[in-house]
Parts: sequence; C-alpha cells; structure tokens
Amino acid sequence: VGCDSMQYDYGLEELKKMIEWMEQVEDLERDLMKQKLKADEERKEFVMSDEAYKIVGRKTITN
Repeated sequence: VGCDSMQYDYGLEELKKMIEWMEQVEDLERDLMKQKLKADEERKEFVMSDEAYKIVGRKTITN
C-alpha cells in the first residue's frame, strides 16, 4: 500500500507540473499572438503611411 501511495503522490506531482507547464505554454502563445497582432497593426500603419507619402510625393513633384 505504501508503494502505491508513493506512486500516486509522484503521479499527482507530475500531473501538477504538466498542468503548470501547459498554462505557461498558453500564456506564451497568448503573448506571441498579442505581439503578432501589434506587429501586423504597425506594419499596416507603415504601409498606409508609405502609400500616403508616395501619393503626396507624386502630387508635390508634379505640381
């Protein structure tokens, strides 16, 4: 019975570690998604400002 109890305790500890690890992975994935969304927004803003600059630049050059 003592051996079974030790195995149970060990299994429980390992399960707790695994759950903790999975939560950390989820947090990392969430952080990465936030960074990706932020980078996508910044890239979109840059492309839009670059396009606006090209349009304004052309008008300035032609006028």
